[in-house]
Amino acid sequence: MTFLSRSLRLFAVAGVLAGSGSALAVTCTSANSTAWNLASTWTGCAGGNGVPANTPGTNDTAIIANGNAVTIPAGIAVSASSLQVGTTSNAAATLTLSANTSSLTVSGAVTIINANNNSTVALNVNAGTVSMGSLTMDNTDHTNRQVQLNISTGTATVTGDLAFTGANANEQIIFSGTGTLNVGGDFPTAAITFTPSTGTVNYNGAGAQIIGTYAYNNLSVTKSAGTATLAGNTSVGGNLSVTCPVACANGTLDLSTFTANRTAGGGTLSVGAGATLSIGGTNSFPANYTTHTLNATSIVNYAGAAQTVTAESYGTLILSGSGTKTMPGTAFTVGTDFLMQGTATATSGNTISVGRDFTMSGTGTFTAGNALTVTRDVTLGAGATFNAGSATHNVGRNFTNNGATFTASTSTINLNGAAAQAIGGTSSTTFNNLKIANTAGGVSLGINETANGTLTLTSGIVNTTSTYTLISGGNCTTAVIRTNGWVAGNLQLHFPAGTPTCTFHIGDAATNYTPVTIAFTTAIATGNLTATLTNTDHPNSTGGADGIDSTKDVTRYWTLKGSTVAGTYTATLNYVGGDIPVGATQANFIAVRGQNCTGSGASRTCSPWSSPASTNPTGTSTQATGNSITSGALDTDFAVGEVANSNFARERQFIYTRELY
Repeated sequence: MTFLSRSLRLFAVAGVLAGSGSALAVTCTSANSTAWNLASTWTGCAGGNGVPANTPGTNDTAIIANGNAVTIPAGIAVSASSLQVGTTSNAAATLTLSANTSSLTVSGAVTIINANNNSTVALNVNAGTVSMGSLTMDNTDHTNRQVQLNISTGTATVTGDLAFTGANANEQIIFSGTGTLNVGGDFPTAAITFTPSTGTVNYNGAGAQIIGTYAYNNLSVTKSAGTATLAGNTSVGGNLSVTCPVACANGTLDLSTFTANRTAGGGTLSVGAGATLSIGGTNSFPANYTTHTLNATSIVNYAGAAQTVTAESYGTLILSGSGTKTMPGTAFTVGTDFLMQGTATATSGNTISVGRDFTMSGTGTFTAGNALTVTRDVTLGAGATFNAGSATHNVGRNFTNNGATFTASTSTINLNGAAAQAIGGTSSTTFNNLKIANTAGGVSLGINETANGTLTLTSGIVNTTSTYTLISGGNCTTAVIRTNGWVAGNLQLHFPAGTPTCTFHIGDAATNYTPVTIAFTTAIATGNLTATLTNTDHPNSTGGADGIDSTKDVTRYWTLKGSTVAGTYTATLNYVGGDIPVGATQANFIAVRGQNCTGSGASRTCSPWSSPASTNPTGTSTQATGNSITSGALDTDFAVGEVANSNFARERQFIYTRELY
């Protein structure tokens, strides 16, 4: 390569560097009280990568020397790597944004310093816009001299921390209008002068922040994540707000053990979508705000010890920490979730309406002093205690007990959802009154469940499957009330002493209600009996063992099991018209009874089979009389249909006669 070509290449590279702005950082010091964007304002700024050239830019340090009043004109946006306002000579130093279209961006530190000065050193944001990496105010050499950050209607943003070296009353942040100071780091409590006017201090950092203890006008927390925590009792003269940006992972204002009350009545307290207000100590909801605006997905967490919960239209309400949470005496709503955590205890004083879920996940206690209406799930975790009181509690979806203590008292749990619901968890629940009023989808059991008071079937099918049992522990002659709906699966009834008649409200999992009524004709001692229904032909019918013609039988059979009663009874077996095959004559139907039944599905079998005296009270029922059962007996199955042959007819009469005598 020739000397000429090397020279040309070097010249070309130099030209590219010059055209793109110098990559070298320079220190630009003001020499005149003129505009930032004039090269004549600066000394030492040759190569500064601002616009125009030789003014401070993104790579450079800018220093406003004492004796200079530098301005940023309207419509001008300037930048620096770092900025120092003030030097050591005895004169004022100011940097002033002239208009609301003036802007300054400093990627690093801004220092407002008064080392040896008889006048004020200030960064005057005024109505403009300033962004800085951090802010330090320092007048330690002359604490009787003022260093100031002045904001009127503009915006100053500190993405990092504020610091006050040798903090004293002459280190000053002064609002004179409705401007905003955004703080991305900590704003420590210090003995500075803070003048709030009608301005707003907004804590908007991505991580943890400390909120300095000052008399704010508007105090705002706008965080996508992390927690801003009060350093002490803080007063607010205007509004208090906690909000999330569009992308939010639960930004939080934590009052800790302190308060953020308004100095006088008025203003608005708002918690936006996805944001959290955490209240600690023994404190209640912040006081003296006339308007409370809590978004449906906002969170208010009473996270302290003994606290008073106010009646609000909450988004999500959390009672955590410890101690007694004194609930309001007036009704209130929770738009999303009501959560109890920690060891807190609470007793509701009036009705509570929950828009989504009620969940207890700690070892606390909730006592329902009035009705609780939950649109979706009630979940009671291990170690929690739920005292249901005497009210009716509506559950719109699932009731789950995962090891909690459930004290039913005289309450009613009403499952009244419009979609599929479930009762389950790791632990069975003993209810007082249980009402099934599901309008679509039905209710399934995930474990055995008991209603010791009244079991009310208003609408919807309770599907226990073959695995679980719905247990009615009350007197079956009065404690089971049906308007509509039934149990598909196992239903256990409690029979009182005497000669009770009780109906097992059972049917299939689809559309057919086909109950069995058991009427004891001899006196019995109190005990339990379970019934279930299978909506297929009995395997012994199709196999010919029960004496029923499998082409002319009812396509379902009934099972009695788990007996702790003993006596003689009449069974009335109900079915639907669709169960009667074409060609069958219902008037000829008889009931057959199989004993010692075992197995399931196609392997189900009973022995012996007999035919009790049968009648057909209606076109869809058959009654079998003279049946006997003992406590602890194996399963008994009933099938209905026409007799398969005359030999079995004579045999059934023989068996019937033998049992009578």
